[in-house]
Amino acid sequence: IEQRLLEAEERMRKEDERNLQSTVDSVKDLEHETSEICNAIEAERANILRSRSQLEAHRVHLLRQLLAIFPIEEVQETHNSAEPSHHYVIANLPLPKDIHSQSVTDEQISTALGFTCHALSLTSRYLAIPLRYQMVCNFSPFGEVHATVVNLQTSRFFVPETKFLQQKLGFARMPWRDS
Repeated sequence: IEQRLLEAEERMRKEDERNLQSTVDSVKDLEHETSEICNAIEAERANILRSRSQLEAHRVHLLRQLLAIFPIEEVQETHNSAEPSHHYVIANLPLPKDIHSQSVTDEQISTALGFTCHALSLTSRYLAIPLRYQMVCNFSPFGEVHATVVNLQTSRFFVPETKFLQQKLGFARMPWRDS
């Protein structure tokens, strides 16, 4: 009886040893697969970083080209007043603080606003940043460009109307209108 018990115990030990060896082999295989997956992940991370770097360089290049096409500069005017007056020019066209200013023609204002809308729209696309408000650049039958900014949440829009439209069409100065 003891001999049979010893033989049975020896068989169970050998089977446990085989099971243990099988488990160890499975763990080694899993470790190898895990190592390969980690290496693949690191390679993909390097590719993503390289792609991001290339995308960033491409965006910088596009923005530099855009700035060359539509150069925007701040111009300081000297007046007799104590405070200096600043305004901006885009492609050498003034962007006055007041579009109803008599110092700039309607055509200059319309063209400058059109350039500004176009430059802002392209910048938004290049940087993949959506604009808070939708911009629409309209061309009037009078040869003027009207930049329209639409607030999608309130369904209100802003149309800067020039002196020409006020005089010819009788528009009053109404910066916000309900659509």
